[in-house]
Amino acid sequence: PLTLATYANHLGHGPAIGVYPIRVIGGEAMVKWCGTDVDVQDYGRANAFAAALTELGVFAHIERSRSKGFHVLAFLQDWTPAVVARHAMLYVHDISGVPPIEPYPKQLSVSLLKSGLGNYLRLAYPGGLLRACDRQTFLWNEHEHMSLHEFLQTAKGALCSPVRLAEIAECYE
Repeated sequence: PLTLATYANHLGHGPAIGVYPIRVIGGEAMVKWCGTDVDVQDYGRANAFAAALTELGVFAHIERSRSKGFHVLAFLQDWTPAVVARHAMLYVHDISGVPPIEPYPKQLSVSLLKSGLGNYLRLAYPGGLLRACDRQTFLWNEHEHMSLHEFLQTAKGALCSPVRLAEIAECYE
C-alpha cells in the first residue's frame, strides 16, 4: 500500500516505486491519471502528443523516462472510468500521429488479468529532491527540467475535468 512514508522513501534514499493507474471503486475500474509512454528517444513524438492534448483543452506533462524515451501524462480532478481515459488517449494517438504503443491505462479491468495488476508506471523524481536532473523528471521543454516543486505547482493548477476527458473519449472510434 502507498503511504506518505512510501512516497518519502521514494523521494529520499529508499527504493523507487511504481503505481498502477487503475483502482477499483464501487466495482468499476477508475483512474486519476492517463497518458502514454513514448518508448523512443524522440522528444518530437512526445511533444506532438502533448500538443494534441493541449489543443483539446487538457494540460499535458512530459517526463523523461528512465531509459527509453518519454511519458506524457494528464492528471485528473477526480476518479474517472478507465474506459473513458483509455478511449481519450487512443483518440489523441489518432489525431497526433503518435503510434499507440503504450497508452495508459493499458487495460480496462483488473479482474480480467491472469496475474497481478497489469502494467505500472515508475514515479518521477526518485532518489531525492536534490538529485541531478537527467531522467525521471518532468520537463518545461526538451532541455529544461522542472524541479519537483515546480512540477507539483504546475500539475495542481492544471488538473483535467473528467467531463472534458469524456467528451474527448466520445470522439474515439
